[in-house]
Amino acid sequence: MQAGIVGLPNAGKTTLFNALTASQAEVAPYPFTTIDPNIAEVDITDERLLALTSLLNPLEVRPARLRFLDIAGLVKGAHKGEGLGNEFLTHIRTVDVIVHVLRCFPIINVSHVEGSINPVRDLEIVRLELALSDLTLLERAIHKHKKISKSLHKEELEELNFLETIYLQINEGRKVEETDLLRLRKYNLLSIKPSLLVINVSEDEIGNPSEELQEVKNYLKNQGVDYLVSPALLEQELSAFSPEDRLEYLKGVGVSGTSLNQLIFKTNKLLQRIFFYTTASRILQAWPIKKGTVIKEAARMIHTDIGEGFIKAEVIPFNDLLRLGSLNKAKESGLVKIEGKDTSVEDGDVIYFHFR
Repeated sequence: MQAGIVGLPNAGKTTLFNALTASQAEVAPYPFTTIDPNIAEVDITDERLLALTSLLNPLEVRPARLRFLDIAGLVKGAHKGEGLGNEFLTHIRTVDVIVHVLRCFPIINVSHVEGSINPVRDLEIVRLELALSDLTLLERAIHKHKKISKSLHKEELEELNFLETIYLQINEGRKVEETDLLRLRKYNLLSIKPSLLVINVSEDEIGNPSEELQEVKNYLKNQGVDYLVSPALLEQELSAFSPEDRLEYLKGVGVSGTSLNQLIFKTNKLLQRIFFYTTASRILQAWPIKKGTVIKEAARMIHTDIGEGFIKAEVIPFNDLLRLGSLNKAKESGLVKIEGKDTSVEDGDVIYFHFR
């Protein structure tokens, strides 16, 4: 899974990237320090995987991973190529979720590209650029389908009408229906991608919120948009500490957990991600999938051949396996179920796939 970190120049994107990934990417007080994306992966902390490791004693453990892309700042006119906008928007199209950083405090010697600190304004600038980029893409697709639709093929006419409806929804700032998102996947639109807001604050603001912080929190709350508040610079400085020392320091200044843990939790919720586990060849591995995924699709995710040759799956819920202490005891107790291809995977399932 990929998360793209975006925002205006000097919003603190690379600082947050370094805090999340313990990287040392360059941070500088001028726009477009990041031209090519900084990329790093982190293991997703998983208490169930730790428990299964102690129980099953595998030869190898492979946690699920989250890849972060630190993408250069967007500016007004990015959809028309301003500030190398076309290149940066292309990078955003590759990610599963957008992590949008909003700067909420002044920094000495680090100017704001818009001349003042106003996170609500900054949020709408980036939202508008993503929407305008999508409208440009949809205009091209509509023009193409209008040419083809002259042949009066029913499918092309239906797709043309659908695209024109989506164009109007985005142009008018209306929410695209949930049922249309899957159909739109091939167009890879930016404004409908799942998005999480990260409000970048100073250490001083944790216990003494500024007017700007209160304003943007109220604004997001009224819109029903999820967010997290991150002292990104502080967390970057703490990234060299042990996890225990880091948590202790953050707790001391009034922060309940690291931005990484909060972001992973909120991202999984946003994307409706659940996890299942496999233990083939004594390799214990965690797999993130969308809630509602059926077993055959989960098998295909591991390997195409497993999905194509799927016969059946042995499934045991994590809690049952942990309670009984071994797979053999679970089988003896009749708690290992044989499931077919159309059964939905449940969060925490431990699955052994049989395939041709």
